[in-house]
Amino acid sequence: MGLRTDACPRSWQLPRLGQAVQVQVSETVEEPAESVTNRRVSRLATSLDWRLDFGVPALIRLGEMLVQLAVLSWLNPAGGPSLSSRLTEWDAVHYGIIAAHWYPSDFVIAPDGSLAQGHELAFYPLYPTLAAFVRFFGFSTTHALLITAAGFGLVASVVVHLLARHVVGSRRAGYIACALLGALPMAITLQMGYTESLYFALAAGALLASLNERWFLAGALAFAAGLTRPSGLLVPLVIPLAAWSLHRAHRPVPWSRVSAATILGFAGAPTFWLYLYSRTGVLNTWFVVSKHGWGDRFDFGHQTWKFLHDMLQHPKNFDDVMAPATAAIIIGFVVACGIALSTRYPPPIIVLTVLSVAMVVGSTNYWHSKPRLLLAAFPIVVITSGGLSRFRTRTVIIVVATGLLVSAWFGAYTLDVWQYAI
Repeated sequence: MGLRTDACPRSWQLPRLGQAVQVQVSETVEEPAESVTNRRVSRLATSLDWRLDFGVPALIRLGEMLVQLAVLSWLNPAGGPSLSSRLTEWDAVHYGIIAAHWYPSDFVIAPDGSLAQGHELAFYPLYPTLAAFVRFFGFSTTHALLITAAGFGLVASVVVHLLARHVVGSRRAGYIACALLGALPMAITLQMGYTESLYFALAAGALLASLNERWFLAGALAFAAGLTRPSGLLVPLVIPLAAWSLHRAHRPVPWSRVSAATILGFAGAPTFWLYLYSRTGVLNTWFVVSKHGWGDRFDFGHQTWKFLHDMLQHPKNFDDVMAPATAAIIIGFVVACGIALSTRYPPPIIVLTVLSVAMVVGSTNYWHSKPRLLLAAFPIVVITSGGLSRFRTRTVIIVVATGLLVSAWFGAYTLDVWQYAI
């Protein structure tokens, strides 16, 4: 295993992506023919950059999708449900109902405290709204959900590439980062009827816009992330964190614009909650439905700790591969957060990663859903890409390909074999 010494994370306080350096001249001179030629070459290089920075990451994502689908097809029993049915189970059913019929106007709590009606009220609106738009072109609800998810998976891959390229300082690191998306546990969710791919695209976009000081763009993307899933509440934090880092580097910060963009970002989820209030007449509709439907609440990690303790002390009580795999994934993400905190990467990336893991570990989700929920900590691939970019290409390919195959098998296993929702 050979180490490359020419690739290392750069300081992130550099000129904005695509920002040109201006050179002043003391006198006007006639532009030589050589300068014209250089300008044409520069335009050609810029065009090539678009292909490298958009086309290649999209091809990487497409390749990973094909691998995941191939493994899913391999594990899918003969005569079993179709692949599209496998990819639109559980939560995707509720997103499909919203896309086709919109939200119910009320909910019903059964005498035993469970949610009897109104489950769709717990699901955020942006993804099913986009799927409903796709339905207008004649697609079925199932296909609209899958097309929306796959499309934003391609967008997410490109944006994550650009983010890693900006932070680490090399296009190679960007390719590694977008390839690592497919190696994350439960990465198959990026092409399911779920919100992960849309969230990746929006959150990564908000990070990139903040690091480039595009404050209102970051705020708008954070607002959209807040309409996508609960973890979107964390995304607006990247805006003041990026501004604070600039201030520490003694660079001017337009605090009024930063504040306005941050407020805009935080308005996403409350806007949805207020809409549910106007629809049902219950102010805390989302919280009530989430509590009675899924038992969601923040318990500071008590339930997660109990699961890990029971799993490690009494592994025989868990007769399936899902439990040890989930325990390993949880521990792996916690360790990764500790490593991230010891690095010098941009605070917005580190904080969003750590808080996303804390949000999942500290909540009372179903333990077998945690591998999927931990995908919200996807910025860890940017940090990992900086480390992997120091190794030779052959080593990186082996590591990423191994991770992709393991992730593809695990995702296919949860869809084909595991009997509970993810």
